[in-house]
Amino acid sequence: MPSPMRTSFALLFIATIGCSTPPAAPLTGPRVVITPQGLAQTVRLSPAEPATGDTVEITSIVVNQTASGVDVASRICGLDLQTSLSLTNPFIWCAGYSAQGTLAAGDSIQGYDRRVVSGLAGNYTLRVRHLLNPDVWVDVPVTVRTP
Repeated sequence: MPSPMRTSFALLFIATIGCSTPPAAPLTGPRVVITPQGLAQTVRLSPAEPATGDTVEITSIVVNQTASGVDVASRICGLDLQTSLSLTNPFIWCAGYSAQGTLAAGDSIQGYDRRVVSGLAGNYTLRVRHLLNPDVWVDVPVTVRTP
């Protein structure tokens, strides 16, 4: 006869597997850049390999990895993007562009953008800017697949 401890562990294990959520759409990266000021910027795309016509979500998180506050200016309504990949923006955003302030030690800010891929299948580089001061661009490789 199994011990009560072993039975409890087995039930917990089964419940954990049964109640786990399915994985989200795969993300690229992450692409991480560390600035001289001690800020870590991570940029991710979802889906990882979009097809023409897909909406791609671009997420940027900046974390202050220092022991003190860092003055920053950052985008607040979308992100700055540069690429030869044709992207359209049929979405409505707020009218703000940037905010400035002190990012506390260990604190973070998140930026988000989404665009519809209207370019052809192929390999591209998407340059993403979330931080305006310090001025930081993150290069993210993008493979667009045939729908």
